[in-house]
Amino acid sequence: VGLFPLDISARLFASMGTSGSVGHSALLKENGRFSVEGLAPGRYLVSVSLPNSTWRTVQRVASADADASGNMLTVGETGAADVLVVVTDTPLATLEGSVELARYESAGATRVVVFPTNADLWLEPQRYSTQFQWAFVSPKHTVRIENLPAGDYFVARVSTFDFEMSTRSLERWSKTAERVTLRAGQTTTVTVKR
Repeated sequence: VGLFPLDISARLFASMGTSGSVGHSALLKENGRFSVEGLAPGRYLVSVSLPNSTWRTVQRVASADADASGNMLTVGETGAADVLVVVTDTPLATLEGSVELARYESAGATRVVVFPTNADLWLEPQRYSTQFQWAFVSPKHTVRIENLPAGDYFVARVSTFDFEMSTRSLERWSKTAERVTLRAGQTTTVTVKR
């Protein structure tokens, strides 16, 4: 079980030391319980890795004494106890696409951004990082993005110089984006037009 911080603070940088590593993890015990030590207060993405198993998709996180939403957990000053992580063997969705480029446009200078159509989530993309993803366009003008939660998304082509996923940028990109509905365990194909 891995917990990866969403809030970068001075305290987090100090705890990283010279290793540069971010996040904490713990091995599951035989009874399915786990304990992660040394967590600073803040918000964390929760992931699960079960070697040689298809049971690895985090469906939801719940806690009796901490805020939890989707695959995110908020840890307070006293930590978080009785955390339940529900996983499923249904893989997340995959998006494959082709990108229309002008004759002299370079695939290397173009990226595709995928983000939810629900504008309420645009205020804090880092909180829903699995739903906001980038991918570079291949030399064959194709793109593939895996591990997207099911739902309705915008798919837009942007310049590699567009790196700020702000509400203003998302609003601008949504005006020319393609709309797709992704389903768990399925691959959806889209053509991203100019």
